[in-house]
Parts: sequence; C-alpha cells; structure tokens
Amino acid sequence: MLIDAIRNIHKEFIELDKADRKPILIVAFNLFAILFSYPMIRSASTAMFVDSFGAKNTPWVWILSVIGLAISVSLFNIWQKKRSIYFLYSSISLFSTFIFIACNTLSIFKVNLVAFPYYVWKEVYIVLLVHLSIGYLNSKVDYKVAKLTYGPLGALGSLGGILGGLLTAKLIPYVNSNFTSVDGLFIVGILGTIIIFLTTFLFSTTRGEYLQKVEDKFESPLASLKDVKKYVFLMAAIVAISQFVINLANYKFNLSLEQFVIGAQDKGAFLGKVYSGINLISFSFQILFIPILLKLVRVRILHMVIPTIFGLFFITSMLTQGAFLPIALLFIVYKGLDYSLFSTAKEMLYFPLSKVQKFGAKYIVDMIVYRASKMLISVILLIEKSAFFVDALLGICLIIWVALASLLYAEHTKSTIDT
Repeated sequence: MLIDAIRNIHKEFIELDKADRKPILIVAFNLFAILFSYPMIRSASTAMFVDSFGAKNTPWVWILSVIGLAISVSLFNIWQKKRSIYFLYSSISLFSTFIFIACNTLSIFKVNLVAFPYYVWKEVYIVLLVHLSIGYLNSKVDYKVAKLTYGPLGALGSLGGILGGLLTAKLIPYVNSNFTSVDGLFIVGILGTIIIFLTTFLFSTTRGEYLQKVEDKFESPLASLKDVKKYVFLMAAIVAISQFVINLANYKFNLSLEQFVIGAQDKGAFLGKVYSGINLISFSFQILFIPILLKLVRVRILHMVIPTIFGLFFITSMLTQGAFLPIALLFIVYKGLDYSLFSTAKEMLYFPLSKVQKFGAKYIVDMIVYRASKMLISVILLIEKSAFFVDALLGICLIIWVALASLLYAEHTKSTIDT
C-alpha cells in the first residue's frame, strides 16, 4: 500500500504542467542551497556566542533578533507595493553576505562583540529567505499541487541541511588539525556566506515578477487581512505556542551544551552533528510520510495530532532527568518535526486566503509572531531559569497548543477548500 501510494504521488508530479513545475523547481533548489549553508552559519555563530558570553545570555540575542526582523518586515511591506520579489530576496541576501563576512573577519582579531550581530542576523536572514521563497511558491501554485509537492520540497531542503551539518562537523576538526593560520569556525562561516550569496543568482529567475501587477490598484499585504482576522489570529496563536515549546527545549539544550561540551571549536563540531540529526528527521518525514498524510488525513486533524506527539516525547524525556543525551534528543526531535510535519501542515492553512492575503499572513505569522513568541519566552527565561519552571511551562504550553488546535479545527471547517 505504501509503495503504491508513493508511485501514485510520483506519477501525479510528473504529469504537472510546466507552468506549475517551474516555481516548484526554483524554490526546491533554492531551499536546498539555503538550508545547506544554514548549519555552517548557525554552528559558527552559536558556538562563538555561547563560548564568549554563555548560554544564559542567549535570550538577549533572541530579543534583538525580533527587533531586527520587525524592522525588515516593515520595509518589506512598503517595498512590496513597488518592488519585485527578486528585489526583496536579493536585498536580504546581499546584506547578509556583507554582515557575515564582516563578523567572520573581525572574529579572527578576537573581537568577541561581533558574536552579537552574527547571532542576531543568522536568526533574521533564514526566516526572511525561506519564507519569501515559500511565499512566492504559495502565490504560484494551487492547493492540490501544494499538497502533492510540499513534502518532497521540504525533503530536498532537509537533505541540504543534513549535508551541510555533516560537512560542518567534518570540516571544523579537519581545518583545525591541518592548518594553523585559520580556524574551522571561520572557514565554515565564510563557506556558508558564499552559498547564501550564490542563491541570489538562483532566485534571479523571478526577476520582474510582482506580488500584484504594478498597474493594478494595490492594497498592502497587511491591510488585506482585515476580513480574515480571526482565522489569521488562530494561525498566529498556534505558531506562537509551538515556538514557546521549541525554544524552551532549545534553552534546555543550550544549557546542557555549555556544561557538557567544552570549547568553541568542539561546540561547533557537535552542533554540526545535531543539525544533521534534525534535518535527517525532517527529511525522513517529508520524503516518506508527509505526501501520504496529506492525501489521507485532513490538515486540520494533523494540527490536533502534532501537539499530542510532542507531548508524548516530553513525557518520555521527563523520565531521564539530568542526562545530556535525552535533552539533546528531545531538542533534535522537536526541531525535526517542527521543520517537517508542523511546517507543512501550517503552510496548508494559507491556501484559503487570497494571493495578497497569503503574503500579509506570512508577514504576521511566520515573520513577526514566529520571532515575537521567541522574544516573549526569552524575557520569561531572563526572569526565571530553574529547570523545574522550564519543564512545567513546557507542559502547560503543550496543553494550550491542543486547545488552540481545537479552535482552529472549528474555524477551518468554514474553508471552501477540502482539507
């Protein structure tokens, strides 16, 4: 049965029109490149920051990243009235290239303060580039095509993340063992930056494409949401609570990483393995299960199932308190499912919206709320950091997530799309 389902999905994809295949292929290769480079940038910046300023200070950079993202989204909302999708993408790609080259170069001279902008911008750029790519795809394909392709599309991106993480884990110790003039973190940081720059040319095929025809009367993406406020609010609430859960697990992991793995170079190499594990889980779900689940299970039911799965892993982890590997495994599983199962189910919720509303909703949900929830949980963790508090809050958030998914289930049944 599984093999037959995979064959049918493959056949349907092959039979797609060229007009549908073009944006899919553009976004697929672009996501592969972005997520191949991300473990390099993420490992270098995280290892540098944690080693220089400690894991307990990561909430500060999470807060700063939300401010940076809010400014970027405000500019995007203005520019999108007159600028092409390619202009938006290339602007953030080229700016990221400049920031990361500067941070990596200054790190050679032991300027520890560059760890702040390095960490902050790696939190911002990945959200902007990935969600701009997905937003472009959402505006080009219909719901049926999206259900067919989002699993394999995400799998290709995850494959890039797996390979990028493995390269990071191997390259850092190799450089440190064979060269004395440079260190491994610098090399992976620069390599990741070069790949980000090159994606500008890959995405250039969207040059001249606009969210809406320039000659048409344009309503800004954010203003277009006034008639779907309740629906977008529920989407935003679920994303917020999901990120509370993910970042509480992330905070637990960072504290354990600081305690059990010594030195920035070793942290960077270990993080490469962790990010490969995250992307391996994501890849497995996206290539094997998601296309089939989207054909057999309604999307609104998936949103009920996801927090239940997270809850089961949380309960299991509570049985092995104090050990590093169970905490690392919890973090890997949560992030892996967040990148795959939850991310795909969330993207399906955009399709009842109009083309302009999709971009507006993505600004609110995926860019602002996604990071603002991280800022809020960061403020909370700056006030209370005990292990008991973190675990208790994690459990409460999972219960709230189930309740919000129930409300979304009821609201989403009003959609004209059969989900």
